[in-house]
Amino acid sequence: THAWVRIFLPGSGWVEFDPTNGIIGSRGLVRVAVARDPYQAVPLSGSWSGFPASFIGMDVTVDVNLGAGQDSGPSIPSGGATNSRSAGDKRSDQRC
Repeated sequence: THAWVRIFLPGSGWVEFDPTNGIIGSRGLVRVAVARDPYQAVPLSGSWSGFPASFIGMDVTVDVNLGAGQDSGPSIPSGGATNSRSAGDKRSDQRC
């Protein structure tokens, strides 16, 4: 996983960017935490104890449950910029 950044653009407001993948946030962005200090935004933690060759990999699944009146979508500039991924590319799994 990695972090997204939010910057304030006059006329557009707060806009979320994924500098790792070079895309603007869209409804595909799943917020798991928001904080000024990255150490306050650690939603999951864990550790591995064993031989490196014994670790094959891991699967991570994120389920988002919204309460009434909550919006999961980020601010998008009024110019209509969208995520560079296709609309059908909904990634709820991340394989490492």
